[in-house]
Amino acid sequence: MFNLKQFFMQKKNLFASAILCASMFLFTGCDKIMSHFDNAVDSHLQVADKLTIIGVGDTYQITKDVDYKTISDAAPEFTVDEASKGIVEVDKTTGAVKALKSGDAKIKISLPDNGLYLDASASIDIKIRVQNGEQFEKDLTARASDETITIFLGENAQIDFTEVYKTNNITFPVNAFVEGVEGKPATITMGKKGFAVNDGLTIKNVNIKADAVGETLFTLKDSKKKVLKTDGTESTFAAYAGLTLQNMTISFPSGKNFVKAPDDSKATKYLVDNCIIEIAGGNSNIFNLQKGFYDSFTIHESTLYSIAGHTGGLIKSDAKPVNLEKVNNTYPGTVITTLDHVTMYQIAKDRQMNNSNGNMKGQAFLTQNLTNCILVNSGNTGGNTVKGWLFGQASTTPSRTYKNNTYWTDSDYSSNWITTGGAGDESGTVIKTFAGFKDAANGDFTIVSGAQKEKETGDPRWLK
Repeated sequence: MFNLKQFFMQKKNLFASAILCASMFLFTGCDKIMSHFDNAVDSHLQVADKLTIIGVGDTYQITKDVDYKTISDAAPEFTVDEASKGIVEVDKTTGAVKALKSGDAKIKISLPDNGLYLDASASIDIKIRVQNGEQFEKDLTARASDETITIFLGENAQIDFTEVYKTNNITFPVNAFVEGVEGKPATITMGKKGFAVNDGLTIKNVNIKADAVGETLFTLKDSKKKVLKTDGTESTFAAYAGLTLQNMTISFPSGKNFVKAPDDSKATKYLVDNCIIEIAGGNSNIFNLQKGFYDSFTIHESTLYSIAGHTGGLIKSDAKPVNLEKVNNTYPGTVITTLDHVTMYQIAKDRQMNNSNGNMKGQAFLTQNLTNCILVNSGNTGGNTVKGWLFGQASTTPSRTYKNNTYWTDSDYSSNWITTGGAGDESGTVIKTFAGFKDAANGDFTIVSGAQKEKETGDPRWLK
């Protein structure tokens, strides 16, 4: 079948126009056809495949060869997709986009239909993601009554809390999930206040700059749930889902507690997975649980370090397990602490790593797992090294697992982790040599060589 449009677009010569005029004269008039032919253009648009992220109230300029490409000399028109109205508005002629509220919006770019020569494919969409600290706060507040809250952050999103949270904590009233895009993490710049968690908080694929925070970064508070005793009645302990941090880099130089829980609190879990956490010097406990405790505490494939040298404990916990009532002269339940494939540098330097005033140390409910870790200037306190790892008593009563660990001071293997009493690392797998980090003073803990590299111990990211 003869395709008039294709024929006319491809045959740009007078002979072709004469044939066309002859066939169409009765319907349109040859002069109109000729005028279109004289101005004929190829009209194709091609998207540059770029997700644009802007903040509420900001204006963004859509530009050719950045957001889209074209081989047409016709001026494009910009319109907001019907479903995106209210999120952004756009100037039809210039392509200036103004962000109105948080959300994902679609802007349509098309070439005007000048008649016979318009290729129907000359229309594309680009996506705009609107986010900022102010909108984050509004979304969080609006959903305060939800059973759970999930907030997704866009690729490489920049969330600035420095002005929004000057005087108030970022409070999650219920179990909350904040998730960025894996491989393209969001970055949150904190103000002076930290996060308040009333149940549980999970953060994934987000980097946090907390340089301005002058107090605890994560505070557990105001849980309305109670831990049940074995007989089904409520205990005095508040119940929390706890804290999960995954795929993150966190800078926290304030010297205060990284996490703080109230007295009489029990979290289901604390999990740090695939994270790099920089802690300032000072002697505050990193996880200060006071008279609270947990079912499980895990640091996995992560790095915790302090350039200045942190002289507080890793964990402070002085609670009894869940129901506060002994059964057959023991407390029921388990408290499991696991460090696996962890690189730790100058954390709990010359201090006991874990501290308890008495209720945790030496108890049968403790399970302590320390495997595939590199500890440099961490938890070495002479004869109290193992005692510190076991919450204050070098006892054989808790369940203990050691494997492939390196215990190192400034220049030598630390024998204090091995004890003849059986409570320390007598696994026979201790790595007693250390080739050193590439540039620890600047946060580069790449393993240069040695058994650590061969056995693939420590945080895997440094095994290059």
